[in-house]
Amino acid sequence: MYPKERVRRDILITKMPNGCHICISHSVDNSIGYIYSPSRKSRSMHRYVYEKVNGRISKNMCVMHTCDDKRCINPKHLIIGTNEDNRLDMMNKNRNAKGEATKSNKLTEKQIKSIRNSKEKNNILAKRFRVSTTNIRYIKARKTWRCVK
Repeated sequence: MYPKERVRRDILITKMPNGCHICISHSVDNSIGYIYSPSRKSRSMHRYVYEKVNGRISKNMCVMHTCDDKRCINPKHLIIGTNEDNRLDMMNKNRNAKGEATKSNKLTEKQIKSIRNSKEKNNILAKRFRVSTTNIRYIKARKTWRCVK
């Protein structure tokens, strides 16, 4: 287990060997964390940390991760850029993968085709493929896996 450290009273991080500071107090399901101002306006944790260290940035700028870990809030791993800079960074680092090439996918294209062609109920398919019924419904409705014909 990696050491945990408090950055602020309510922010808890884990320092990783690669230098990333992973926010574990404000993130859910390996996603980016959000912090709320007293007026209940939400901001991404990495943008909040960047602005605390470097000062405010304009709303049309985004905070990018040089480490490519969206959970990281290490100020040394954060840089600002435009949405176009962020898009080009994603393309250059091949983070725009689709279908089976995406690291987080549990299903194959063959399984997706099988789900779409099946007449079985969604809950039965969900159990067989070990995914949620919502996932099955989205696959059938082509809300996800649109790249598979």
